[in-house]
Parts: sequence; structure tokens; C-alpha cells
Amino acid sequence: MEVTTLKIDVDWRPPRDDWVLEWINLRRKMIGNLGYEVLDVSLAYSDKGFHVFFYIKGKLEPEEILKLQFILGDDPVRCKINYMRLLRGTFPRLNIIFDHVTYRRPPDEKCLTCKVWRAFKELVEGEKPPMFAVEFTVPSAEEVRLRKICYEISLKDQSFYYRIEPVNDKTFKLTIYAPDKNTAYKRGVWFKAKVFSGKYRFKLKTLAQPR
Repeated sequence: MEVTTLKIDVDWRPPRDDWVLEWINLRRKMIGNLGYEVLDVSLAYSDKGFHVFFYIKGKLEPEEILKLQFILGDDPVRCKINYMRLLRGTFPRLNIIFDHVTYRRPPDEKCLTCKVWRAFKELVEGEKPPMFAVEFTVPSAEEVRLRKICYEISLKDQSFYYRIEPVNDKTFKLTIYAPDKNTAYKRGVWFKAKVFSGKYRFKLKTLAQPR
């Protein structure tokens, strides 16, 4: 499945995290109203503000990407530079946000059962693909805090894949992926105890059968 990444750079950090969450949710609705499907969102704080990546279903044209980033509130100077890149034919290849380590979006679950994809990951990239996951259903008020925690873990542990997606207006689902059942269970237990203080249960899920 084709996925397009919209990268938004905001050079101001609001005094409260719930402002950022409301900012993200409003733009997620805007994207939907424009006829696009948001697959995932990632958030990272920078020295001056914050960066948000919206992962959109489908392959968008370069000018369409630039227009959407402008509409969503990307830094105007960055928009101007990206427009110059567009005229030179180097956008979106050089659609760069500095001081941001790219969030590793987990693969689509169809990929996880594909033997060719799995063999490529193991043989070429030397990485054992995720086969199991744990899922938490959590109140929406926890979203910003959870995004920070998961993002920081992913910087330290390159095997840590996660997905955060809305279930409805009041709850969202946190999915944490793992290469084996034992690691998935340990991650679920750790999040339940350390992050959620035992308040939320998790469900262990098998994504692909071991070969």
C-alpha cells in the first residue's frame, strides 16, 4: 500500500500538551474533510516547538503534498523553500525537517504474513520482523503522554514499533509490536505496570505464524 508522509514544522511550543493534542486532532479532521485517509500520526518535540508527521493513504503528487503541508500550518519559510525545491524537481525527496529522528512506522499487517517481505527483512536488513503485538485501549486524554513515551523508547530501541490510532472520540488504541511472543508479553506487562499503573489490560495478538 502506498503511503505519503506530510511533515509539519511548528516553531512554537504551547504551554500545555493538551493544546498540541487539540491541534493534531483538528488537522486530522481537516485531512479527512479534504477526502484523504490518515493512517497514523507521529509527534516529536524540538528545541523551538514540535514536529508532526501525518501518514496518508495513497501516493500524492508533489504539488499536492506541498499544498497540504501549507494548509495544515507548516512553517511558511519551509513552505517557500520547498516550493523552490518543487520547481527544481527535488521535492518531496528533500522534504526535510531537521532535529527529527524519523518515526519507524510499523508495517501493514498484510506484509507480516508475506514470506518474501519477511525474508528480505531478515536476510538483507538483518532485522527480525514483528510477529506478535499487544493492544491497549486507552482514554484519549492519555494520547500526548503516550506518544512521547513511545517515541522516546523508539529512539533507544530500533526494534520498538508501535501504532496509535483513534477508536472513537473518547478512546484510542495503542499497539506495540514484537518479534516474538515473550517480548510482546514483557512489553505489555511493562506498559501496564510502569506507564498505566495497572489501570488498563492488554490483549496479546498473533500477527504472523512463525515459519
